[in-house]
Amino acid sequence: VASAKSPTEIYAGITWDDVTRGKHDGSVLCRSTDRIVRHFKCGPTQGSFLRLSKVDVGLALTPKLMRSRYVEPDAELVAPDNLLPHVARTAGGRDKPIEFLGEVKIRNRQQLEDVE
Repeated sequence: VASAKSPTEIYAGITWDDVTRGKHDGSVLCRSTDRIVRHFKCGPTQGSFLRLSKVDVGLALTPKLMRSRYVEPDAELVAPDNLLPHVARTAGGRDKPIEFLGEVKIRNRQQLEDVE
């Protein structure tokens, strides 16, 4: 989307998941015609226009990246005996162990089948 202030400046139209994060609904007022121009459609405060230099498109979703985010089923357990190596402090000031139940079951359900 070209800027209303400068035709050489390019903006990206963004629709946020959080409907209160933006300032626009995907439309702008054209300064030369005083007409509303819609570039994209979203909720009344769900859209934003960002300079392309401010947009971070993240990482490419490659099979290698996907595999790096998953633990192999036979890897060492994070919580042997269902206890994490951390504690939570109670309101009374005591340390309480943090339990992690079902680690093996979770690992088995979160495995990648054939990623290419």
